[in-house]
Amino acid sequence: MREKHFFCQYAREIIQNYIIKNEIQDIRYKYFQKEFEDNYSCFVTLHTLEDELRGCIGTIIPQYKNLYEEIKHNSILASIKDYRFPPLKEEELNNIYISIDILTPLKKIENIKELDPVKYGIMVEHDYKKGVLLPNLDGINTIEDQIRIAKLKAGLNYDEKVDIYSFETKRYF
Repeated sequence: MREKHFFCQYAREIIQNYIIKNEIQDIRYKYFQKEFEDNYSCFVTLHTLEDELRGCIGTIIPQYKNLYEEIKHNSILASIKDYRFPPLKEEELNNIYISIDILTPLKKIENIKELDPVKYGIMVEHDYKKGVLLPNLDGINTIEDQIRIAKLKAGLNYDEKVDIYSFETKRYF
């Protein structure tokens, strides 16, 4: 097991139980920590040992009452429902590691000069379309790159007007 933080250890065990046994087990008792009771949104990211993305699913607004549930659901979805990748297979389990980003609440941005792609993630929104980008991603070095890619993820043209929201994350491995 490569994951050091208990959030990530919990996510790994949830994924392994789901992939190997096709079960969603309640294993909270093994990971009792006060932080799990907090109500935050999170992203669960799966990486290959070569540091390539293998899956990522998350929420901007908490969908569940605590991080136990938020991490559990996002872990399973990251392993089987990220449309960019086939579902994770049992033989891949030893060849991935997991990171978890815990998000602060969204803050509406009035001036893009408030942004910093290393420090802040963003969500762009136009009508019902939304695109999200976590902070500190390889290859995204400017505010303009960050906004462009978030718009692309939302299915928007670069020149469309959007509302922009920022958030900070704490990343665990």
